[in-house]
Amino acid sequence: TPAPAPAPITPPVAPAPAPPPAAKAPTAAPAERAPVADRAAIEADPQHRAARKLARLIVSEIKLYDPQRVTEGVATGKLYAKLQDQIDQALALFDRRVSAEVRASFDYMHDEIVRQLASGDASKIGPGYPRRPGA
Repeated sequence: TPAPAPAPITPPVAPAPAPPPAAKAPTAAPAERAPVADRAAIEADPQHRAARKLARLIVSEIKLYDPQRVTEGVATGKLYAKLQDQIDQALALFDRRVSAEVRASFDYMHDEIVRQLASGDASKIGPGYPRRPGA
């Protein structure tokens, strides 16, 4: 019986170079945030996880049902003016469903409004917004 043919030798492949670090998009007046380590500790609490989940859901519904107004609001820098009724109702709903203690620790609604609706740029919310940090 003939001996099996040796397996072909493949040259070692050099690891791919690491991608350059992604540049962070500048944001004006970022959402009031706890330091990352503190935020992770805060959100380890089930009440905080539930608050984050509720805020994501409420804000995603605004985006789902009024995409044109969201786009127009971001483009003009007057997101709150375009969606005032929806945002005010969303804030009221969140405030009714989440304890004051949890809300005092971190403003999940503001964070999600900036992240989802304003594309990470709090300046796009515009004037009159009641949850502006420091207001």
